[in-house]
Amino acid sequence: MYHSSLDAVDDLMDNPTFEDDFTSLAKGLPDLERLVARIHAGSCKPKDFLKLLAVSALCAALASNHE
Repeated sequence: MYHSSLDAVDDLMDNPTFEDDFTSLAKGLPDLERLVARIHAGSCKPKDFLKLLAVSALCAALASNHE
């Protein structure tokens, strides 16, 4: 666990634009905690689920841009 934390810090240090990119992305995100809670409770509407899928795709794209 300790080494994986250090690796994560190294990754952030090696990608100085990641923080700005992530901050820009996060400002437009819906309340992910609420969406996941709705899915878990079985009260998720299709529109909410599609939002969560879109956010997942954005995060994957951001991660792949910084590999």
